[in-house]
Amino acid sequence: MSDVIRIACAACGYAAELPATAKKLPKALQCPMCGTWIRNLAAEVEAAGQPAPDSGDAGATEDIVGYLVAADSKTLEQQYPLRGTKIVVGREDADVNIGDPTMSILHFEIEKRGGEFFIRDLDSTNQTKVNGQKIKSTTLKAGDRIQAGLTFLVFLAK
Repeated sequence: MSDVIRIACAACGYAAELPATAKKLPKALQCPMCGTWIRNLAAEVEAAGQPAPDSGDAGATEDIVGYLVAADSKTLEQQYPLRGTKIVVGREDADVNIGDPTMSILHFEIEKRGGEFFIRDLDSTNQTKVNGQKIKSTTLKAGDRIQAGLTFLVFLAK
């Protein structure tokens, strides 16, 4: 299945799959493994329309290749636009800086090659997980849930 959106359960790590061709994505769904309700951030972004760039972006959206959408325990969401073909995510000195002290300074990298995205752990202390699985490197699909330190991010391709 190549055209699916995977939504990982934060409780058990199970990745529920939804068809990417669905006309309307559900805002939440119940995990078939543990019964926990899974919040679908991709549907929330879709319902709101195209995510707005940060105020410092001043309309420079043509080089944005995707977004990382983060939610903390208070469900305060932050959107991080991804620009270029290689994006490093970390605690500081990265292309995308996330203030999580459990995240490595340079934690992981997302690379766009053609129409595909790949994620690679940058030898981080607390490792990188995609849909609950520890990775060294793997392909990345829209809706994949990334864990770096204590931060959970949903990847959205543009």
